[in-house]
Amino acid sequence: MKEINKNHKKPSLQSSKIQKSILDRLSRIEGQVRGIKKMIEKGTYCDDVINQIEASRSALSAIELILLESHFRYCVGEELRNGKREAMEEVLETINKLTDLEPSSKTEEPILDRLNKAEEAIKDIKVMIEKETYCDDIINQIEAIRSLLRNTELVLLESHLKHCVADQLKNGKEEVVEEVLKTIKKLIH
Repeated sequence: MKEINKNHKKPSLQSSKIQKSILDRLSRIEGQVRGIKKMIEKGTYCDDVINQIEASRSALSAIELILLESHFRYCVGEELRNGKREAMEEVLETINKLTDLEPSSKTEEPILDRLNKAEEAIKDIKVMIEKETYCDDIINQIEAIRSLLRNTELVLLESHLKHCVADQLKNGKEEVVEEVLKTIKKLIH
């Protein structure tokens, strides 16, 4: 995960209500990641695992949007009022990260190791939230987790296509095509 930018002095969140909401959401995501690990260990059907990973990624996206809104309202607004035009460049860079649909490069790292990393990184984000770390730094950490989960989805999808789907098609189960199309649509939403 990326290093925390210590140059910023603004607190990341102005409201304890927002902070609590984010911490609660992160706790749920942390539980989802643990559940995904158990699903993989049990040999759960790939499409079901992919659905759970996508749910985790979507939940992280929702947190990013909350943070981005807070960042706009409190940090960027004040910086722009103080004549710091570079604040908008930072926001544009963050938005580009949030809307990037390019999959991260695949690695040979085992899936369970990736999920362990994601779980630890979520714990780190919870600490960052509690310490009121700068919003952009938290968003960068979340984006790193989303990328890790995205990569895991793509590896699972590739395996699913090569093994599960190929076997089902080989055995004449054409309905698997619709299922795969639904899964791919989820990945490109």
